[in-house]
Amino acid sequence: MRTPSIRRTLLLRCGAGTGLVLCVVSAGVYLLVRQSLYRELDESIAQTATLLANQVEYEDYTINFEWKEGIGTNRSLTEYGLFQFWDEKTGTTTRSPGLGPHDLPRFTGIEGRPLLRNIVLANGNRGRAIGLRVLPFVMPEEYEKMKATGVIVDPNTLPHVLVVARDAEQVHHTLDRL
Repeated sequence: MRTPSIRRTLLLRCGAGTGLVLCVVSAGVYLLVRQSLYRELDESIAQTATLLANQVEYEDYTINFEWKEGIGTNRSLTEYGLFQFWDEKTGTTTRSPGLGPHDLPRFTGIEGRPLLRNIVLANGNRGRAIGLRVLPFVMPEEYEKMKATGVIVDPNTLPHVLVVARDAEQVHHTLDRL
């Protein structure tokens, strides 16, 4: 019976150790890149949601979506914007032209707080979305008109749910290549 060679034992152990270290480093890099890509996507969606939430205005006793006024000049909004508003009081919905006849899933966090989650888009792609409750903005002049007519409407009684989505397939393709 031969005794194992020290050289062979050292080579096997060093090789196994190096392989293990490379696997751990690769997994760490993958997780860091994944976290970074999702953080950028989530920040972009949250910024869009913030801008759209400020575009809901109560004027002349009706809800106006200010984003509709500039829709003809903003090509990216008409083609790629994926967002939808639901009036919680009446149940009516207003969607972006990019959605066509399709609906986004309706959701919010607890008490209407923003909530991010993964969704499946109408075209079958994986997406990422944020859902939150928004209240319409009332201009000071509008408050004065309401006082003058004696019909004052509290904007807190007109909540809307806003869901903004983005296609996340590019993120998944990048992660698949890693």
